[in-house]
Amino acid sequence: MLYFDHASGMLPDAFSIDTLCEMLRRFPANQEAVHRMAYDSRRAFEEAKKQLVMSLIGNSDYRAVAFSSGTAAISVLSNWKRLRNKSIATTKLEHPAVSHALKRAGAKCVYLKNDSCAGVEADCPESVGAVFIHHVQSELGRVQNADEIFSAFPGAIKIADTIQSAAKIPLPLSADILTVSGSKFGVPGTAALLVKKEYYSEIEALAEAGRAEYRSSRLIVPHFLAMAQVAAKRMENISETLAHIKTLQRLCRELAAEINVRCTIPEEFSSPWICHLSLDGKDGAVVTRLLSESDICVGSGSACSAETGEPSAALRAIGYGKKEAFSGLRISFSQTTEEEDVKKLFEVLEKTLKNY
Repeated sequence: MLYFDHASGMLPDAFSIDTLCEMLRRFPANQEAVHRMAYDSRRAFEEAKKQLVMSLIGNSDYRAVAFSSGTAAISVLSNWKRLRNKSIATTKLEHPAVSHALKRAGAKCVYLKNDSCAGVEADCPESVGAVFIHHVQSELGRVQNADEIFSAFPGAIKIADTIQSAAKIPLPLSADILTVSGSKFGVPGTAALLVKKEYYSEIEALAEAGRAEYRSSRLIVPHFLAMAQVAAKRMENISETLAHIKTLQRLCRELAAEINVRCTIPEEFSSPWICHLSLDGKDGAVVTRLLSESDICVGSGSACSAETGEPSAALRAIGYGKKEAFSGLRISFSQTTEEEDVKKLFEVLEKTLKNY
């Protein structure tokens, strides 16, 4: 089986698996108990939060608030008093978890304009209390210059959805809050908000209230410890890894051109980890299922909305018609993806499109 849906959930590599197994062996106790093993788990957990912040941001002005998933991390913000019923600048390209959280917050969404390549413009017709935008668009792979966009909103709270960029590319360091999901770099079942110190106590209190009232999942400390260590390992090797991933991205684009398939986002604007294809009217979900029959897994869009029966909201937002907006195919890589894997994918994709 060849797997190219790492943007949905990255397959754990040997280091991730070994690290998680080690943490499960060393810290099996419920951290909320009162015995020594529980204390050891709590102490390791606090150190892991510091490690995660320093690995991904390198700035001790931030603190990590832990969650069981990226969706849970984003969802808790819908109860934050600083966002409740406020005007918030955002885009129509956000992940559904973000748009639904803003809706629950009763926010008045002020939508920033985007161009046909999914680039976001910072021009805003009114003042806002917060800005909540993606760094890497989860379906199309478009990278935004989030720091530049944030600079246009002095005084506003700045929240960056960095779930598709954490431990993969440099993060926007002007954000007040950043989102992280371990499942996107190989450690499922854990996530975090990286929060500036001035807001930390408020966000931690929201998270704790959710757990105390059994509205959110209890933390699995060994998973979080593994996420922190894997993030550190990813960042240690980031230059070497990015060189490999960029090679895969270029190869993907070359092979797409050879079979007359267009890449939706130009390479200079795209995350090297995601290559989104437009299939000229062919249904991306159908092609995804056909490829799966040949033991190749890709994505037909954002996994969270793949089975809704609706056209891609992201493609609609950048000007695609309703029929065209069904024709996307997302290819995403991990550090273990090889060039031969990409060549095999396009060999099968070419046959699949011919027989469509």
